Amino acid sequence: MIKNFLIFFISTIGLFAAEFKEKELISDLSYPWDMVWAPDNTIWFTERPGRINKIDPLTGQFKLLLTISDVYPNNEGGLLGMVFHPDFESKPFLYVVYNYKGTNNTTLEKIVRYNVDSDNISSPFTILDQIPGASIHNGSRLLFGPDKKLYISTGDASNQPSAQNLTSLSGKILRINDDGSIPEDNPFAGSRIWTYGHRNPQGLTFVGDKLFSSEHGPSTDDEINVIEKGRNYGWPNVAGYCDNNKPNESQFCTENNIKEPIISLEPTQTLALCGIDYYNHMDIPEFNGSLLVATLKMQRLLQLKLNDAKDKIIERKEFLINKYGRLRDVLVAPNGKIYICTSNGNDRIIELSGITNSLEQDKNSDFHLFPNPANASIYFSGHFDSISIFNLLGEPVSIIDNSSNYWNTTDKSGNLLPNGIYIAKVKTKMDIKNIIVILQR
Repeated sequence: MIKNFLIFFISTIGLFAAEFKEKELISDLSYPWDMVWAPDNTIWFTERPGRINKIDPLTGQFKLLLTISDVYPNNEGGLLGMVFHPDFESKPFLYVVYNYKGTNNTTLEKIVRYNVDSDNISSPFTILDQIPGASIHNGSRLLFGPDKKLYISTGDASNQPSAQNLTSLSGKILRINDDGSIPEDNPFAGSRIWTYGHRNPQGLTFVGDKLFSSEHGPSTDDEINVIEKGRNYGWPNVAGYCDNNKPNESQFCTENNIKEPIISLEPTQTLALCGIDYYNHMDIPEFNGSLLVATLKMQRLLQLKLNDAKDKIIERKEFLINKYGRLRDVLVAPNGKIYICTSNGNDRIIELSGITNSLEQDKNSDFHLFPNPANASIYFSGHFDSISIFNLLGEPVSIIDNSSNYWNTTDKSGNLLPNGIYIAKVKTKMDIKNIIVILQR
């Protein structure tokens, strides 16, 4: 029974405001663009001028691994997305996407696969070339799916009609095999296109088998989309929902079976949504079950809480508002820590971590809660300022101040709470910790 409670808890925990510690991991960077968790448990990241770097988040040790000579860092372009092969042990490959100069001074984009041996990056092999590029709207996230296919976001490259053109790779989500060939089950025969009608999708993340993208709106209507095979997402005829924000939107949506975003943000301005990742950890329990999105223009980290079906956003919160400037990417590490990179020109990577590093009580703490699980009263020992009890919806159900040394497991009205899992948010003079409390009468 307790196991079942814990599974339910992990999928539905709270909507109260997240609390975390912040630490600068590294500074003096030049436009870091993408961060990935490497097989050696370090963070590898790109910088737009053409550099691939690594940093050990435990020691802070930094190393420049490779400078790519033909990168063309023009305005928003340069060295952009990066991803490791999911079967790295048998296929030790690193994939990057970057802009370069084509003939007649054009800007193009290509995807290059490298061999990786420890810190040695070698044997570049181009698996996809001639993607239209520009000084803006290059898209350029790379992500392997559960199907082991490589998904690629491309922007409209300043050519809006190309997003609706199925002969162009611009304004699309592409899907290819790991060698660059076209999967047989792609929706358009002989085409790398998976979806179309995108403006500038700069974030991709999988939640289970659902692919989410974050996309810049024009001057309004940034989007979070669920990416579905073969669907049209509307740009440039549609921005955000099918609500006639642009002329004849509703008619175009009906005639072209447009897939609407699950949320369209800010109908009067744009946030410039960028990197996105999914948080599925208890290091910062309030973030659990949420999409985390970096924003450029509005300079903040968004938390977008998903419902259990992972098809609707049920809560939005904002953090780090105007604190670090423009935020380009967000990375969730396997241990639940979060890494944010800025995009201001003199840039940093910031680490966010939970105030407590465990769901269990700190054995070295002077605060203790017992018995747990409990069938009646729960007693406290040690110093605390207050304890707030939350249910799994994040709603406060009881509050205990430091004049008491026990909780009789009732709600604010004195009624016995039903069996289940609750969160005790314990505030002391030193910190705040979240403790699972199980009632089993």
